[in-house]
Amino acid sequence: MKSRFLERLFIGKNNTTLILIVVTLFLTFLPSLINLFGIDLGRILIPFSPDIDRSVTFSEYTTLYDEYLSGRYIHLILVTIAITIAFLSVVLSFVDFGIQKDVSTPIMGVALFCAGCLDVIHLLVAGGWIQFAVGQEAQLITFTWFFSRMFHAFIITFGVSIFLIRISPSKNKEIEGLTRKSYVSYISIIFVLLATMTILFVFVNRIIPTQLFPGRFIPQPFELIPMGLYIIGLVFIFPIFIKKFPSTFSNMLFLSLIPAIFAQIHMAFGSHIIYDNHFFIAHYLKNLSYLIPFMGLALNYLQTHKNELRIIDELNNEAIEKEQTRKLLRGVLDSSSSGIIAFRRSSKNEDDNYKLVLANETALQILALDEKIVMGMDFRDLMLSMNLEKLHKQLSRVWISVDYEELEYEYSGIWLTVNAVKKYNEIVITFTDITKRKIAEQALLENKQKLEGVFNQSFQLMGIINLDGIIVELNQTGLDYFNLSYNEIHDKSLWNLPCWTGEALNANKIQKAVHTALKGEVVRMEIPVIDRDGLERVLDFSIKPVTDEKQEIVLLILEARDITDLKLALDNIEKSESRYRVLAGTLPDLAVLMFNKDFIYKLMEGQALSRIFNKNEVIPINKPVKEAFDPYPIEEWFDYHRQTLDGNSFQIEILLKDYFYKVYFIPLRNKEGEVYSGLIVFYDITVIKKYQTELEYSIEELNRSNQELEQFAYVASHDLQEPLRKIRTFGERLSDKYSNSLDGGAKEYIDRMQNASSRMQVLIDDLLSFSRISRTKPEWEKVDLNVVMQDIISDLELNVEKSEAKVYVAKMPTLEGSISQFRQLFQNLISNAVKFRKDEEPPVIKIGASLLQPDDKVKLKDHVIQITNNNYWHFTVSDNGIGFEMDYAEKIFTIFQRLHGRSQFEGTGIGLSVCKKIVEHHRGIIFAESKPGKGSVFHLILPEFQEGKGFKIT
Repeated sequence: MKSRFLERLFIGKNNTTLILIVVTLFLTFLPSLINLFGIDLGRILIPFSPDIDRSVTFSEYTTLYDEYLSGRYIHLILVTIAITIAFLSVVLSFVDFGIQKDVSTPIMGVALFCAGCLDVIHLLVAGGWIQFAVGQEAQLITFTWFFSRMFHAFIITFGVSIFLIRISPSKNKEIEGLTRKSYVSYISIIFVLLATMTILFVFVNRIIPTQLFPGRFIPQPFELIPMGLYIIGLVFIFPIFIKKFPSTFSNMLFLSLIPAIFAQIHMAFGSHIIYDNHFFIAHYLKNLSYLIPFMGLALNYLQTHKNELRIIDELNNEAIEKEQTRKLLRGVLDSSSSGIIAFRRSSKNEDDNYKLVLANETALQILALDEKIVMGMDFRDLMLSMNLEKLHKQLSRVWISVDYEELEYEYSGIWLTVNAVKKYNEIVITFTDITKRKIAEQALLENKQKLEGVFNQSFQLMGIINLDGIIVELNQTGLDYFNLSYNEIHDKSLWNLPCWTGEALNANKIQKAVHTALKGEVVRMEIPVIDRDGLERVLDFSIKPVTDEKQEIVLLILEARDITDLKLALDNIEKSESRYRVLAGTLPDLAVLMFNKDFIYKLMEGQALSRIFNKNEVIPINKPVKEAFDPYPIEEWFDYHRQTLDGNSFQIEILLKDYFYKVYFIPLRNKEGEVYSGLIVFYDITVIKKYQTELEYSIEELNRSNQELEQFAYVASHDLQEPLRKIRTFGERLSDKYSNSLDGGAKEYIDRMQNASSRMQVLIDDLLSFSRISRTKPEWEKVDLNVVMQDIISDLELNVEKSEAKVYVAKMPTLEGSISQFRQLFQNLISNAVKFRKDEEPPVIKIGASLLQPDDKVKLKDHVIQITNNNYWHFTVSDNGIGFEMDYAEKIFTIFQRLHGRSQFEGTGIGLSVCKKIVEHHRGIIFAESKPGKGSVFHLILPEFQEGKGFKIT
């Protein structure tokens, strides 16, 4: 999924932007991923010099020299690629400027070009073509690298800042009085001058400062300066630039900062010598920071080319559509049942000088005109030639004082409705034959009394409309619904009622519906209205024609009923279906099915359907549940649907056609909480099942391997005791029987042998203890740690008195666990506190305990331990001993790891490993905090009852 930050930041909020971000991040971290596989990208591991120690063989010398040269050649190739991309970028940026006239593109292209010029200096120095600091090759290369990256960071940040300060999007054509070309030229000259001065500074500066400090944590600290500039640009400057000048190039320029920053990180923190692993990674990332803007320019150019082709296609299509529209309009005019004639004024100064320019077939037939004769005739002459002087006078008002006129006129025994409309310099007159309507009106009056009895008893809105669309009658239900009186609707056309919403649009729909019904068709549609309370409602609206015995239409019947509540319910269902359809179509392992109360599937969507049904199967939409498919015994499958409609939510796992699915059954409810439908979600968990099986097998193999290793350690340690015992016995016999005949050197050897045997015995005992923890499974019991602590202090009494140690023990709780392992755990920790003491002061050891309940948190170093269930106890064992660096806080728990030599502190390096194993065996965690010379604190988090892990670490 896209984040809101990226949507606000980047233009083109589509999958392409997300792909570019992912590809950029992948290419940035690719070298580090290669390193994780053990592949070192460096070409030489030690600095090479021709005067290297002559003790190396000629073969070793040749290999070292080849490594050095290959590293140098690879370096030159990488720098050359960066320079080439920079130079190509400026060329492509000016091509883009010639097309789009966007000044930001060439200016940033020149900035990249100038940065590439600094890389040319870096190339010449690295290739040995420029030498002004003999014998300082590494320092000189890092020096020119620093200046090239510093200039790159400065110039692109400076270039972007110019736009933020000086240019606004409204000044795209002219920039503060300068043409765009002039502005680009001036800025380009400034950038070139800055690059030239920087190059001169590098040449003039004969003193090369030391920038490479091998062995330090930050071997190249000066590289942090350009990195800081990159970060400032990334966080503060470039986001504003992208919003102000959105383009693919600006997006890619922003993304190029990511590899630029990581190049500096590799150089500053990782590169200790030239041509090492991080040195080449940094150069690779620098090339990537040049390549990404270049790709942005290329994408800009491709998009512009596509847009031009699209515009050409649109213009061609538009011309074709206009011609088709003209033909269609003529066809519509000729197929109209009304006569249509149009006049156009030939002179603006003559109000009556309108010429006939159009007449459809119906008009020519009604008025008995010959098109070839009348076309081009003046309006007045045409009216007089047809003896229509009265009509001429009535219609003359249209171009004198009004824009619209409607009247009825009898012509040669035909009744016509005449409509005249004036628009600009044209007048359109329509003639509609209403003779049949006039006859029907008479018949309508005769039937009126008969209809009124039935008419006003209906619960639906009913009305009678004449052939002109005039409301003749509206029943009482309709009057009450709209809160109208008979006088307010009488003699009004149906489309002119005040109840329609979106007045012009819906009135036009009503008028078209009336005209359609007059052709003998039944019209039915849904239309929004305003009811008596001023609320918008929806009517199921229909108009039916009524014919006489001659099958001629004499009137229209209007029927309507309120379906607002039904529409709302259907809309809710459609929205739900739409959401589920989008969800199912988005996720590849999902299929969504929806069924109604009649157990009919109304929705089946999702990519997983292709696996549920075979390719040759038809998706059984709109089919009953029992006929759709049979993943289970049909009665059991049908029962799941019945339970869902009863309001139960549940899930099952099934195996269907070699695929595992987790199937969720969810009831869908309306606002009143009633279940109106059921939802089934199939989630393909085949891959998860496969990984789960593999994981279980791997865990089983790992446990078996660990058990074998622990058994081997136990057996090996146990079998070593007998020969060791004999060594010590024979050593003691030599010392006792032949002490007088042995010289001092021999006695010293025997003593050293005995001491080594003693240490070996201790090591074997510790190994046996370590392996015994996992090998044996003691019965858990309630252990009073107060008693355990008393026994431990009693056992260590001699060492405590000898070291003058003070041990303070708080009140201890009772835990479920192994008493012997608890004794060994705390005895090892207290013994270590006594052992690793300062010479100048006696040890002070404090042991504390506090209760942790669910939702409690403990912050240790960079981790937070949150208790989720069960009660836990937090134990601390602190001392004022010698302490240690926190870098070793985890290392000290590794078996055989020691921070001090045996001559300084005795021991085997197993004690803390045993402590950690005991704590983990009791489903807990142990952690150490310390500072050199400030003592140490060991934290133990142990459960009160052995009920499984009840904490999480974040």
